[in-house]
Amino acid sequence: MKHELNQDGQMSLIFEEDILSTNVDRLKDQIDKIIELPQVKMASSQKLVLDMKLVKMVDSMGLNLLVNLIKSEKNKGHTIGALVTSLHLHRTLLFTRMDKQIEITLIP
Repeated sequence: MKHELNQDGQMSLIFEEDILSTNVDRLKDQIDKIIELPQVKMASSQKLVLDMKLVKMVDSMGLNLLVNLIKSEKNKGHTIGALVTSLHLHRTLLFTRMDKQIEITLIP
């Protein structure tokens, strides 16, 4: 997993693989480490972008990870967006009503 801070302080978490029960613990640890980085804490960002352009599949454990991340960031007053290219993933996020919590952008 990578992260980027743009000049406006907006943070992007870049998922480079599917979000599955087999890797969800590792991804959670990586997210926690990124969020604790001094430059991330100091950023004035009020928006977090979940860049899931490389993600094709998310299972129930992966959805749980995303829901917990979204809750945590919303409690901090942040808005969250997601970028997806997989139609299957887009449908999954809509089916689970995640579009009611975050802005989801399907990139063709």
